[in-house]
Amino acid sequence: GRVLVGLSCVLQQLRSIGIEGWMALDILCSGTPKFQLSPFELLEQDRVADALQEAVAHQNQGCS
Repeated sequence: GRVLVGLSCVLQQLRSIGIEGWMALDILCSGTPKFQLSPFELLEQDRVADALQEAVAHQNQGCS
């Protein structure tokens, strides 16, 4: 396997808004309405900017 380019950036963005551990994993694995893909799948396609955009969307919406 290969290391996902941008994964550390997305995790860092999530950490900066207080999302770590299992919450971060849940966000990475959850599909998004905008892209119809999870942030993890976006990273697999080298779509780092889109994956980061989704992390920011969680910041703006808040997490429950």
